[in-house]
Amino acid sequence: MKNLFIFIMDYHQILLLLTTSDKDKPGDFDEKLEKILDEAYTFLPEELKNHIIKECEEAEDLSTRRKYLQTILLVLKTLHKDVLSISETFMSVTEYRGVKIAIEMIISLGIIPCLLPGIGAGLNKLCSHAGQLKAESISDLQKYNRLVITTRILTDCYNEISLRPAILTQLGPLLGALFQLAHAPLMKPTAIENPQSSKVHITQELYEKLLADQEEFNERLNKLIKNCPQSSIIKELMVLSGLQHAPNWLKRKTRLYVTDAVTEPTGIMSLINAMCEDSLDLGVHWNRLEVISKLVVNSSGKDPDKYYSSICDQLINILNSRKIKNSSTIANCFIVALYEVHPNICKEKIIDVISAPFMVRQLESKHQKGENSVLKSENEISESLENLIKCFACKDAKFKYLPCSLIKETAVPLFYMHVKIHKSPLLLKSKTRELLIHLLKDEELGENILSTFFEHNSNESEYFLKNYSFEFGPSGGVQMVSKPTKIDIEKYFTDLADSLLDLVQPDEILSLNLMNYLLKWLTSLNNTKSSPHKNNHLETNDDFMEIFCKQLAVKELLLNLVHTNSVQTGLFKSPQTFFTFIKSLFPENFETENDENYEILYTSLMLIKIIVTEKKEKPKDWKLFVDLSNFLKEKINGSQPPLPLLNLIKEVLDAIKLQGKSPQYQDLNIDNKSNEFDKALEDLADPLLPVRAHGLISLTKLIESSDPVTISKKDLALYFFKQNLKDEDSFIYLAAINGLCAMASSFPQQVIEILVQEFIDMPQRNVNGEIAPENRAKLGEILVKTTRALGDMAPAYKNILINGFLCAIRDKDEMVRTSSLSCLGELCKVLGFRLGNAIVEILYCIGKIIETDKAQECRRAAVLVTTLLIRGLGKDALTDLGNDLLPVYRSLKYLRDNDNDEVLRLHAQLALEELDEIVRNLLFVKPVLQKKIFLLS
Repeated sequence: MKNLFIFIMDYHQILLLLTTSDKDKPGDFDEKLEKILDEAYTFLPEELKNHIIKECEEAEDLSTRRKYLQTILLVLKTLHKDVLSISETFMSVTEYRGVKIAIEMIISLGIIPCLLPGIGAGLNKLCSHAGQLKAESISDLQKYNRLVITTRILTDCYNEISLRPAILTQLGPLLGALFQLAHAPLMKPTAIENPQSSKVHITQELYEKLLADQEEFNERLNKLIKNCPQSSIIKELMVLSGLQHAPNWLKRKTRLYVTDAVTEPTGIMSLINAMCEDSLDLGVHWNRLEVISKLVVNSSGKDPDKYYSSICDQLINILNSRKIKNSSTIANCFIVALYEVHPNICKEKIIDVISAPFMVRQLESKHQKGENSVLKSENEISESLENLIKCFACKDAKFKYLPCSLIKETAVPLFYMHVKIHKSPLLLKSKTRELLIHLLKDEELGENILSTFFEHNSNESEYFLKNYSFEFGPSGGVQMVSKPTKIDIEKYFTDLADSLLDLVQPDEILSLNLMNYLLKWLTSLNNTKSSPHKNNHLETNDDFMEIFCKQLAVKELLLNLVHTNSVQTGLFKSPQTFFTFIKSLFPENFETENDENYEILYTSLMLIKIIVTEKKEKPKDWKLFVDLSNFLKEKINGSQPPLPLLNLIKEVLDAIKLQGKSPQYQDLNIDNKSNEFDKALEDLADPLLPVRAHGLISLTKLIESSDPVTISKKDLALYFFKQNLKDEDSFIYLAAINGLCAMASSFPQQVIEILVQEFIDMPQRNVNGEIAPENRAKLGEILVKTTRALGDMAPAYKNILINGFLCAIRDKDEMVRTSSLSCLGELCKVLGFRLGNAIVEILYCIGKIIETDKAQECRRAAVLVTTLLIRGLGKDALTDLGNDLLPVYRSLKYLRDNDNDEVLRLHAQLALEELDEIVRNLLFVKPVLQKKIFLLS
């Protein structure tokens, strides 16, 4: 070990002597090299000195610079073989600095001056003092020998891990030397030497030696490229090929190597890191990323199929990666660029791969596995859905996305998966809905997809339903199984309608599109029924049952859609489809036809009356309403429709005639008012559901208008509203709820108790799932609206209201939980945050929601309520919350720093800012700049 220590010190000391000179001593560069060599030779063994002289003589180059270069190369080589390769320790900082300077000197003397013109930047550009050096007069063969020995030793030393970082700093010149030695064109050998030519005479022997050297350095080049960091290699290769005066052969070869490097498993990311300097910033490098993507997709290499297969595999890996920052944006940029240049390759090698679990026809070969066999696992379904969202519904880069037509085949399986999970708490639900909404919003696909969903006879839908289904997996996800079973038609259409409603209801445009599609479908069906040429002889009982169940589902869906304000507004502005549908509902003769369409007809006419009289906006053209009015007049003239229907038609005719305005003169006679109240009661006793709903609505309007007769009989009105709360139909139910809300000012205690009790007991009543979660959410909103209307009387009912909302926060449905949290926040604002001891219970409940609830929407709402509480309490938060404030602060801070949901982190940050502002205002009270002036009497 002692001898090893001496050797280490000796060789590092020699390198230090060889790379250090006194700048103040006189003499040119070569003289200083002579003095350095004389001093260094005193430390070198005799055998090394002899070896140096022998190498120089064989190369016929005895110049000072060659001796210096040979010496420093030999010392570095000996240090590598005899010292560093057997040492168990790394070099010190001083030793590494000496090695690094030595390598720089080797490059500047042994490589840069020996490179052909156009290869490398040149020594003058790399060093400002290089121009002061006296140029050497050496032959091309001497340059070649220097380049060979230097490149050979440096590539050997690269295998030593402790020398590798220093050599990587000079990777560019080393790559230039290797390319020149391995790929530069060679002159053909000649038999006769031309004494007048300055070029080297290429004999057959020399030519064969050069060819052998090319093979050797080609292997060394490939080995170096394989063992170097990919991003560094790609960067230096692009620099070499991009030099202004680079020879054509160098440009061709470097581009081939760059292409090969890009096809490596991490080639694309290495290229991005090389061009973006290992730190991709989308704000700064977006244009650069687009350029890179175009370069990659427009190249093909020697084997285009192999090249694009590698590129596409890499893009899919980047898309799936959770370690690469901005991975989805990067992959999306490249995939879009590939689609613009090679759409078929993009579709085949990327889109079809990531959407494979939802490609129905591709599953056909696997269908032979038997019933209940798992065709696509939970992970495959989840990963495919995630990738489709990134490519087709990307929010990070809306200006870069693929056309939805590429995945139109996935629409049917995606929808049936949504049918399966839309009532479950699975996280996949929101992603499935997002992708389906994106597909439905596509102008070319929207209506075709809706028709595929609703037409059980369509090929894709029928094939999927007969052969496959989605089931909940053992790990809490969804899996696709092979399960060819007979379809329950009634349940199928009911689930389909519920799923569609859940899908489109939050979106105004989709709700109206679905409404128009259903109206067209029913209109077509009604026209077919009334056609005298229809032949029903081939229709089976199953066909009849299917059409009947489909009609029921469509009508139920229509009734739910018409409650939406956006749908009403859309129908009012563009009523053509709606009016065509209404006309198709009228029978040829009221006396001979059955009344199967009366209910939907009554509801449609009532909807027209509501939107004409209550909408503030006016339609673009009243001619359509006038045409409908003329049609209705023709239908009631000379025919005997049922009395409730006749009265409603007359009301619609009056509303259209007045264009929604109130009559100029109104009969204020008490008998007339009494007649309106009695008429509402008659409607409530009618067996037809729409008529009863109309009666409840009329009664509510009488209460809102403070009708004296109705006010005098408000106990009776309250009784009717309470009784209709038990009705199973959602339309009647909501009408009764609205009526109770209107009576809140007259019977605040009774009405609030009824509404809160109904709000709490609704899950027990909803055993069969007939009451939609939206109804309960709407009831919560009505409670808040009622509380707001009470004004200063609201705090008297705070306990019952807070208890009701806290109970609803435990509901199974995430929509109800989210709505209840939102209502709780609004209630706190209405009460002026005068909550007393209830605030501790509210915070505890909200904290548990944040910790345990799996639904993002619920957790977001919980943090938002916390923000509202802190903001509303202000300085009182420190005293009212006391010791309970610290857990709240810690939870918010943890959410801000660690949660995966960006919206939730934003809400937490806002809450922390509110707390920070409160504490800041309390500790640093702004001084009041005022001066008191006293008047002396």
